[in-house]
Parts: sequence; structure tokens; C-alpha cells
Amino acid sequence: MKGFHAIRARRATAAPHVIALLILATSQLYAAALHASPQPPSPTVQEVLAKSAAARGGAKQLHAVTTRREVGTLGLGAGNEWPFVVEHKRPGGCERSQVLVARAASSRCRLRQAVRPVPRPRCHLGAHNIANEADFDNALIDTATKGKAELLGKESIGGTAGAGSAAGAAGKIAYKVQVTLTNGDVFYYYIDATSYLPIHWEGSRLISGKPVLFESDFNDYRDAGGVKIPFQIVSSIKGSAQKQKITLSKIETNVPIDDARFTPASMAAPPAAAPAPAPPAAVPPAAAPPAAAAPHPPAAASPSTPPPATPPPATPPPATPPPAAATPPPPSPPPARVPAGF
Repeated sequence: MKGFHAIRARRATAAPHVIALLILATSQLYAAALHASPQPPSPTVQEVLAKSAAARGGAKQLHAVTTRREVGTLGLGAGNEWPFVVEHKRPGGCERSQVLVARAASSRCRLRQAVRPVPRPRCHLGAHNIANEADFDNALIDTATKGKAELLGKESIGGTAGAGSAAGAAGKIAYKVQVTLTNGDVFYYYIDATSYLPIHWEGSRLISGKPVLFESDFNDYRDAGGVKIPFQIVSSIKGSAQKQKITLSKIETNVPIDDARFTPASMAAPPAAAPAPAPPAAVPPAAAPPAAAAPHPPAAASPSTPPPATPPPATPPPATPPPAAATPPPPSPPPARVPAGF
């Protein structure tokens, strides 16, 4: 009897260990089953680009837009905002664009951009930057004709809203796509993993002949002529606290834009300041009074009578005032930097 109770005691002691081993084995089998179940494959770069084009309205609709006029403001901070108009046109697949930045209510400083061919560009960005920035759709559309794309994976883009990054891009998971253009330039586009809209861009521009890394956040997408376009773009030199904010108020698509606005003649330098007003005409000198005829002396006049006094000379004309100094024109705002494709 005593041996029977000893056996039961040993079984009771071993039972918890057996249960624990069973639970561990079950969890391992469950984990193995999860890993064995088929996972959705990672998308290819072509699939990401196709979904991005569809999110923006589709390649067909994007190609149907041949002209675009954008109206908005360029801001560099409180009290530093200027209205501007951007016009784009692509006749026969040749994209062209121009930027008109308002300088004052009565005059405008004009900065024009054009590509292929670039007739002696006067814009300080140079032909290299102009050609990149004037891409009508950006490098995510028809990428195979502009270069090659590579999917580098997923990243979290943006940070704390209000810290300089666009609020709409803060803390979002995005596909990072590297695009290498045929001219050798490399751009990085971040495509939202949920909406498939581009939300961030990084790339270099040539400043004084040296590459400088810029970044832009695309925010507030709206429909314009059947395609999605960001109505807010926040740009800066990467790491800089100074931001350039473009806020669009209106976008018109397929509006008539005269080709003459993109000819070499229209690429002239900003208009010269208004000429100074002409000085007032000099006051003509007063006419001298006619000489009085000498009176005929009476026949019996005395020889001692003095001759009449000679009239005083006429008053000399007033001096001509010096011409007024030309008023210098008001300072021009900095040129608007339009990120590639927007």
C-alpha cells in the first residue's frame, strides 16, 4: 500500500512538467505553421510605379493633360510671401514651363524655364536644373524612357508635424524608389504604402556648379482636371531649418497657352525699371519790352534838356532745375524652386 501511494505522488509531481512541455511544443508547432503559410510577396518596382500612377489618376489621364497653370504663393516665413504663376506646356512630348513671380502690384519680375532646347538660359539654376525641374509628370511616369528605377524597400518618412516636415508626410510608411536618370542624376521618391501617392522627394541641384542635396514634402493632394496634384510643397536644403513653402490656390489644366510664351524672345531678362519722369520744361525767358521811340524834341527845346533814361535790362530766365533722380526698382523676391514634376 505504501508503494502505491509513492507511485501516485511521483505522478502528481511530474504532471506540471508534462503540461509545460506540451504547451511549449504546441506553441512551436503553431509558429512553424505560421512561417510555413504563404506570405504575400513584396511588390516589384514596376508594381509600385503602376499603383502610384493609378493613384494620381492613371497614366492615360496624366498624358491627356497637355498644359497646366498653377497659381499660388511662395513663402519663406512670416512676412516673406510672394504670389506667383507657373505655366507648363508639352507640345509633341517636349515639356516646357515658365515661372512668373510677382514683384509688386505694378510690375513683375519674370523668371522663365524651358527645356530641349534651352536658348541661353538666364535663370541662375542653369540648363541642367531646368531640364530636370521642367519634367511635366516627374520621373515616376514613363520611367523607362527617362532612366531606370529600383525599389530599395520601405521606410518611415517624416517626423513630428510642425517641425519643418510636411504634416501630411509625418510618420508614414513609404516605399523608397531610387530613379537614376539618363543624365546620371539620382532622385529618391518616397511613395505612401497606403495611398501610393508620392509624399517625399530627395535629389541634388547644381548650385554654383556644385551639387546640393534638396528635399521636398508633397502634401494636400487634390483633384485637378482628373489627376491628383499636391497643393502644398515644403522644400529646403536637406537638414536646413529654413523652409520654402509653396501653397497653390488654383490649378487649371488644358488651358490655352500661346507657344510664344516659350520662345527665345520671351526668355529675355527681367524688364528694366520704368524710366525716370522727364524734367519739367524750362520757363522761357520773359520777352524784352519793345524799345520806346525817342520823342521828337520840340523845335524850341533847350539844348540843356537831358535825354530820356534807358530802360533796365530784362530779368534773366530762371535756372533750369536738375533732372530728378531715378527711383530704384523694389527688390526682387527669390526665384521659385519648383520640385521636379510638380
